[in-house]
Amino acid sequence: FHGVGSIAEVDMMYRKGRYNYVEFQGCQMIELPYLGSTYSMFVVLPPEGMDVNALIPYVNEYIYDEAMSMLEPTEVKFRMPKVKLETEMVLNDALKNMGVKKAFSDADFRGISAMGPLVVSQVKQKCYIDMSEKGTEAAAVTSIGVRMTSARPETVYTMNVDRPYVFFIADRSNGNILFAGRVARP
Repeated sequence: FHGVGSIAEVDMMYRKGRYNYVEFQGCQMIELPYLGSTYSMFVVLPPEGMDVNALIPYVNEYIYDEAMSMLEPTEVKFRMPKVKLETEMVLNDALKNMGVKKAFSDADFRGISAMGPLVVSQVKQKCYIDMSEKGTEAAAVTSIGVRMTSARPETVYTMNVDRPYVFFIADRSNGNILFAGRVARP
């Protein structure tokens, strides 16, 4: 894996099959559906030489919708590292910036406790994602496998995720992104 500032040998997983796939604005994007197909993981690989951090500021709702609408069933040889990611963050400032301010100062939580006045002191979020050949385990979504279809004679694309990339897990029924992240180092 050719990460930011280092190159390392990592365990890779490999699949060949028919996936929703698109090459869009120099990036490759593949959809890896979970069993039941309500949720999917999307992997976005920027062009070689492009810093993954340079990609993120250009992603907006319009780009997301356009890329999603261009996905087509395609035969793909797909290779990417097995990954375990864990992050923990305090969301107080983000929530306050979104307008949730009273909860941290003078909200009325009397119905919750008889101990006296309450305020929210801290909001933490911890995310865990483990990606392997068996599927993805995430803090809110667990899946066991990727459904594959049989091959058809056509152009076979190769997506070798051996450098920094972005991924997200989305609810396909409404387009909402449930988890998002970037992998920049092995």
